[in-house]
Amino acid sequence: MDVLRGLGTRGQFSAIAQLYGLVIPGLILSSHLFQGLNRYLYCDGAKEGDDDKFVFSRKPAYDYFWKGGPNGAEEKRLAPSTQVFVVIVSNNVRHKGNFSDIAGWIEHWNWVDEDPVLQEAPIDWVDRYKRKIWSRDE
Repeated sequence: MDVLRGLGTRGQFSAIAQLYGLVIPGLILSSHLFQGLNRYLYCDGAKEGDDDKFVFSRKPAYDYFWKGGPNGAEEKRLAPSTQVFVVIVSNNVRHKGNFSDIAGWIEHWNWVDEDPVLQEAPIDWVDRYKRKIWSRDE
């Protein structure tokens, strides 16, 4: 809830609309899952925080926006035709003792240009991520 309050305080209402319209219902619809970022990331006390990141990607038909400020309304629009939607999730490897039922935390989501070879994957996925865990069509 703190994250949602922070998004609202910063006026990032469209990010909240995307969370409810794309992220929460869409993770299970992902086309690809990647693990590890190909860049060093110090995260949560770990020098290898980049290894603990999972990236889900897919190409939904719609994007969600918020119009009119805090009392506005959600609007559904056609998704960018040349982009895919990615969601970065941090694996719960350090806090299992305190949060045994939590597999991971959703960290970030955004639109990325689509790879010209692997459909529904982010462009240059081979250079962006350490490994591809699975693809829906394989």
